[in-house]
Amino acid sequence: MTLKLYWKTPYKSEFQARVKSISEKGLLLDKTLFYPQGGGQKCDKGVLFKKTKTVPVLRVIQEDKDIYHQIPIPDLNHFNVGDEIKGKIDWEYRFGLMKAHSSQHVFSAVLYNHFKISTTKVFINSEEVSIHFDKNITIEQLKAALKKVNEICISKNHLITSKILSPSEVMNLTNKIRGHIPDKKTLRLIEIDEVDKTFCGGTHVKNTIEIGPLFIHEFKKGREIKYYLGKKASDLLSVINADLLDLTNQLNNPLTELKYLISKRFEQNEALKREKIKILSQLFKKCATHPDQTIHDIKLSIIESDLESIMLNKMMKEFPPEHVLILILNENKIKILSTSEKITANVLMQQLLKKFKGRGGGSPSQAQGKLKNFPVDLSSEVINIINFLLGS
Repeated sequence: MTLKLYWKTPYKSEFQARVKSISEKGLLLDKTLFYPQGGGQKCDKGVLFKKTKTVPVLRVIQEDKDIYHQIPIPDLNHFNVGDEIKGKIDWEYRFGLMKAHSSQHVFSAVLYNHFKISTTKVFINSEEVSIHFDKNITIEQLKAALKKVNEICISKNHLITSKILSPSEVMNLTNKIRGHIPDKKTLRLIEIDEVDKTFCGGTHVKNTIEIGPLFIHEFKKGREIKYYLGKKASDLLSVINADLLDLTNQLNNPLTELKYLISKRFEQNEALKREKIKILSQLFKKCATHPDQTIHDIKLSIIESDLESIMLNKMMKEFPPEHVLILILNENKIKILSTSEKITANVLMQQLLKKFKGRGGGSPSQAQGKLKNFPVDLSSEVINIINFLLGS
């Protein structure tokens, strides 16, 4: 059994211990400040010392009540059972983990207390947190929760304490605990005064004001958030703040109106897309009745368009038989659509790729590729290929 110093003295960064065993699992010590990976929290980083020898701790794992410190395999030869050693954790990284884990408890508690949204999974790194939830969160709920969480973590000095309880002591707290109660003989309760009570084996700060502001940088499908805190949050906030100011200056409007301006631009963009589709639809219909060229009864049309595939497929159904349509896209890319059995899209594409190099492929009705050496006169080249394929 390894004594968990990180529970008793989480703010210490150095300790002394004795080597109990050495194996492929690593060094088993009688006590340690290194938190082992578990409960969604990353393990601590740091080094171990034996006299003048210093070795890095690569990973820390727990099996039952034993905690193993994995070090480079060649360095295992420098240690013997019974050795007195020193350990030192990376304090900046550890403090980032403590703040992150405590912030996750606050965030999960606020969402549960106000909206009955439960946490299902967490990933905790130094100054980084990812939280998954059991139901969708609306953007309005997220705004309200973030405002409350930042208030707790910036201006409210709620004490964070821990204590070990027996199963009998837990019985009196059942209705006051957030989350499930682990099936263990002894349980460690983390309490954030007036905010949360939950069982946890991770490392935490002493009060919520040490956490500082949070900055959410991802909100996925209404059920997952990712955020930074500490220096990572401060750095990202500074960059984004400056970028947003630059953007609003270009738009000649204050930052507070940015959401409204972006919404208006989206509306305008959607209107332009609809107008573009309408115009292209008319163009396609004209191509169907008035092709650019007719070679051996093969009608050929070449236009520049980046229309989406779904819309192209729909419009292509209106094309008559024996029609080849070539779309010039960006970056030397082309798309070929064909209703001809004599000149199929994939065969025509392979001939173009053979002559002008590049990559691509497709089916008889559709093909797409990128030409390395784009021809000066694509129309003439396609006509030559059609004549060649039809034996003229």
